[in-house]
Amino acid sequence: MIDSIKSKSIKLKDLQNRVYSGKQCIAFNLVLENKELENSEQLILQYVRNVNDLTLWNVRLILERKTIYENTTIYDIGYSAYSINIDLVKVAMIGLTYLQTEIKQELQRKINIDFMVGEVLN
Repeated sequence: MIDSIKSKSIKLKDLQNRVYSGKQCIAFNLVLENKELENSEQLILQYVRNVNDLTLWNVRLILERKTIYENTTIYDIGYSAYSINIDLVKVAMIGLTYLQTEIKQELQRKINIDFMVGEVLN
């Protein structure tokens, strides 16, 4: 899995607010933004390394509510980077892959709910 993940757009300089314990990076942020969209929001992903097992990471994304009908959504996903010395860009990309999978599963669930509600209303 690690070798198949390549970043076309994320570079080491994009990993902001890096925190180190000795020579090991234990936390950083990645900011994503689509400037081509009119009402694009910035996504700030927080990556934190598990201090008890340096191969384990968490990526957290907090989506603040935009209307009174929405709740704040928090994605907090733990994953293994498979190695202590893996490149930080790959750590970020692996986390994004897991986050994308989680969002796709949630989207499919919401589509199913929408269909069931639509069946009742129609």
